[in-house]
Amino acid sequence: MPAKIRLQDRECPLSATLGLVGEWWTLLILHDAFDGFTRFDQFRSSLGISSSLLTSRLAQLVENGVLERRQYQTNPPRFEYVLTELGESLRPVVVVLAAWGNQRLDPEARSMVLVDADTGAEAEPVVVDRRTGRRVDGADFVFTAGPAASKAFRDRYADSPRLQPPAGGTRARSLAEARAERILAKVRRIPRGRVESYGEIEPTAPRVVGRVLHDAGHDVPWHRVVRADGSLPMGADQRRRLVAEGVPMKGDRVDMTAL
Repeated sequence: MPAKIRLQDRECPLSATLGLVGEWWTLLILHDAFDGFTRFDQFRSSLGISSSLLTSRLAQLVENGVLERRQYQTNPPRFEYVLTELGESLRPVVVVLAAWGNQRLDPEARSMVLVDADTGAEAEPVVVDRRTGRRVDGADFVFTAGPAASKAFRDRYADSPRLQPPAGGTRARSLAEARAERILAKVRRIPRGRVESYGEIEPTAPRVVGRVLHDAGHDVPWHRVVRADGSLPMGADQRRRLVAEGVPMKGDRVDMTAL
C-alpha cells in the first residue's frame, strides 16, 4: 500500500501531520490529554477503548515525541503519559478542529465550547499570520512550493507566488545549524553506559535528532541514542556497542526500566 502513495503526498505537511495524529483514537487521546488526563486507566475509562488498542496508540505517541512516558510509582511500577512541548504545540490544531465542528451546529446543540478561562465568554478561534496578524483562511493567502519541494510540488504550484526568504537571508539556515549543534552537544554529553531517547534530546522535534546523527562525525557517540521504547534505529552495530558498554538490554531493545 505505501508504494501507491504519490511522492507529493509523502512530502506534503498535511499528510505528515495526519500520519502522526490523524487516526480517530489518537485525536481523542490527545483531547483527553489536553483536558489533563495522564493515567492509562483515565484514558481507558474516558474513551471506552480496549487496553491493547490504547497501549498501541500511546506507544505511537510516545515514539513520535508527542507524549512522554513517566514513572510515578515504583511498587508496582506505574506510568503516566504527559504532553511534551511538541504535544502541547498540537493544541491549536485540536482547538480549530473542534471549532469547525461547532460551526456546523446551532448554539444550543453544542456539547463542548471553548471559553475564556477568566470570564467564561465563548471564544471564536481563527488562524492568523504571526508576522502581520492577518487571518490566513481567505483567498489572499495561498500555498506555494517550499525549499525541499519535489518537481511534482514545484509544478503544482508553478503559478503561485515564489517563497521569499526571511529578512536576513540565511536566518532559517542558521537556526537549523544552531539546532543541529545543540543536538550534537547533548549527545556528546551522554556518559558511557547510558542512553537517551530522541525525545529527551530534542522534545519539540525528536525526528530531527535522527537526521542530525545520520550526518554526524565519528566523535559523536551516536549509538547512545535510542527511540523512546528502547528500540535501536541503527540496528545490530548499535546493539553491539551498547552491550560492550554494559547497557541493560531486553532482547533487541534497551531495557529502559533498568536504567
